[in-house]
Amino acid sequence: MKKQILTLSAAVLLLSAAVSCKQQSTEISSKATLNNELDTVSYILGLNLGSQLSQDFSEINLQPFMSGIKRALESDTAWGFTPEQCTNIFRTYVNKKVEKMATANLKAAEDFLATNKTKEGVITTESGLQYKVITPGDGKQVPAAQDQVECLYRGTLLNGKQFDGTDLRGNQPARFRVDGVIKGWTEMLQLMSLGEKVQVWIHPSLGYGAVDNGMIEPNSLLIFEMELVQIIKPENDAKKK
Repeated sequence: MKKQILTLSAAVLLLSAAVSCKQQSTEISSKATLNNELDTVSYILGLNLGSQLSQDFSEINLQPFMSGIKRALESDTAWGFTPEQCTNIFRTYVNKKVEKMATANLKAAEDFLATNKTKEGVITTESGLQYKVITPGDGKQVPAAQDQVECLYRGTLLNGKQFDGTDLRGNQPARFRVDGVIKGWTEMLQLMSLGEKVQVWIHPSLGYGAVDNGMIEPNSLLIFEMELVQIIKPENDAKKK
């Protein structure tokens, strides 16, 4: 999911910031001096665009990029490429990057899992899912695929970066159907009993695969700490309604 470059609300915020700026000449750098309100707004728009691009598309050669910006702003129709060519060139470049990233991430995931499975307490299932019990559950109540569950969890990548978790949302348990999540979660939940807490390592084929999900790169190994805090049977949920 890519963020919009500039929403209406963001534009209002930018304009508010510009109005609050002092009107006298402000030296920002050796190449940018803000002499008036429009200078300030223009500068902030550039900051906004640059900030978004640094997150979503950090590899940019600045000189040709600025040339493209200049031509577009000046309504210069002599782009050198048709719109269709622009789209195809960009798509080809991105696809190559995604394929390269997916290959590297898959190798890193499989190398890690090959070593991790030899560690004490790590269990590897037939599918390749790996997990380690942190806190045992009651050993009795185990969810089925059609059940709903409530879980506390924290998801990180191989580099340690967190991409999701109930701790980011007030530490309130998340509710979902067991068979309505990624394969690795569906399998893991049906191996857990009520109250159990585990650490689980999910091979890309049991996660999001080669799909590029922005923060979660294609073929990323997913690492979760999961705690099963409630099991809701369909008949019990129906009675409540």
